[in-house]
Amino acid sequence: MTSQQSVEIQVISDRLVVTYVEVATLALLAYDTLLTLPSEITYIWHKRIRLGSVLYLLARYPAFLSFIIVVYMDTTITNIPLESVQYIGSSP
Repeated sequence: MTSQQSVEIQVISDRLVVTYVEVATLALLAYDTLLTLPSEITYIWHKRIRLGSVLYLLARYPAFLSFIIVVYMDTTITNIPLESVQYIGSSP
């Protein structure tokens, strides 16, 4: 295995780890959102709109949506060929 192949394998391996961490983080964020949704409906959606409610919604949902976009872009634009992935962890 050449040094160029070794570098390519390391880059692919690192990219996969980053993608796994992003997906796991998105899963935790979705889980948190689902856990707090009943309280949010009670205290935010069924009350009169106030500055605190607007700030809460502006802090919570744009960040969630932007993170979904980041994960989508990272998993679809970074086309890692399967032929390269099979070499990760294999000895030369």
